[in-house]
Amino acid sequence: MSGKLMAGPMLLRRGIPDRLLRVRASGLAKASGGSLAVLVAGAGLSYVAQVVTARLIGPASFGVYAYVLAWTTLLAYAATLGFRVSLLRLLPTYRATGNWSHARGLAHFSAWTTAVSACCVAAAGIALVLLLQGTASEQARTFLIGLCVVPLVALQLILATSVRAWGGVVAALVPERILRDGVAVAVLVLVLAAGWMAPGAPAAAVAFLAGGACALVASWLMLRRRRPGELAAAAPTLTPGEWLRPTLPLTVLMLADVLMGRAGTMVLGSIGAMHEAGIFAVAYSLSLLAALPRMAIASAFAPTVADLHARGERQRLQALCTRAARLSLAATLLAALPLMAAAGPLLSLFGPAFAPGAPAVVVLVLAQLFAAACGPQQHLLTMTGHEVAAASSLAAAVAAAFVFALLLVGPLGLLGVALASAGSLVGWNLFILVFAWRRLGLRPGLALPMGKAEVER
Repeated sequence: MSGKLMAGPMLLRRGIPDRLLRVRASGLAKASGGSLAVLVAGAGLSYVAQVVTARLIGPASFGVYAYVLAWTTLLAYAATLGFRVSLLRLLPTYRATGNWSHARGLAHFSAWTTAVSACCVAAAGIALVLLLQGTASEQARTFLIGLCVVPLVALQLILATSVRAWGGVVAALVPERILRDGVAVAVLVLVLAAGWMAPGAPAAAVAFLAGGACALVASWLMLRRRRPGELAAAAPTLTPGEWLRPTLPLTVLMLADVLMGRAGTMVLGSIGAMHEAGIFAVAYSLSLLAALPRMAIASAFAPTVADLHARGERQRLQALCTRAARLSLAATLLAALPLMAAAGPLLSLFGPAFAPGAPAVVVLVLAQLFAAACGPQQHLLTMTGHEVAAASSLAAAVAAAFVFALLLVGPLGLLGVALASAGSLVGWNLFILVFAWRRLGLRPGLALPMGKAEVER
């Protein structure tokens, strides 16, 4: 019997929101399809934007831009104070229980707190750059522009997370994945063609600033359309102590998550290897193409996990994990194999100077394959209240990535940095597999026979 026939009437009686009901009834694969389409389109646009940017400003300036962008992204995620995770867990829970006053209070509190936090971070960063570097160097000027983007990116992340929590999985992805890069590359071409700025990293940063502003406006419009009508009618209730309590572990989790992908770029940039930093940034971006199916599945996976956990539906949660892991691995294989074969030609489009990054792409893609086989595990921990374990384990993995990157960059160069990043990702996923089994009683998805899991759905 299909999941739709088995689950429909029973889940409706329990008051599960319509969008979550459709996720379960139609299956995780269907729920993730729209997300995957947006992610694939966004990845293609991002690749084109990187090629155009690298060609227009040159390899050395592209390395500076990639290094600054890594720091800008890190600071923006830190400024969200973990609300990017807690919103995804709490808003579906409040909706399931009809607690609209707390939902509205949390939505307002998270947005204003993030805006203030991000502005403070940006101001402190600008003051530090002016004090230490002034405005003479290309890197300093790029940092000054990039720091202005921090509040825009941080607030856009919060708005997009709220859209996603209300069921707008695809709508949450479009501004960041498609609009921001599209506007940025168009503005860069316009600025350079008009002669308003010289080719270089500062011009690329100005273009990214414009893209970030457009993405923020688009996310705000998406949220206005997606938020439930009951939210507007409710009087906001504020419980800041409850919401800020998990701030430290969730902020650590967000920082570690960002650093996991940018550790190599930051290590290479910190030792002055700006050209290699740019190559690694491109190589890592290409490897993330293999992660798109897992990211798409996670978009539908996370809010459903929060709802199932809140209701104590352990069997359905196990079935969801099983399906997520198997879909993730199957889809990632389809992307990973051609990506590894075409790594050289794809890098050559950036210019001959990027060719040494091909072995790094292969190593990083293999690590993404392993992560795909484990499924979207980070969301399993954060959506079930184990954010401390998620944050501490990911922070340890990132620390290992930095340490081993510094140790291996000398003898192995770019490949050593890739091995350090790949090894940390594999080790972290192994830890979560063990933790989920011992603390949550959930088997790794690939270890559970599908027959019973499907029946339980």
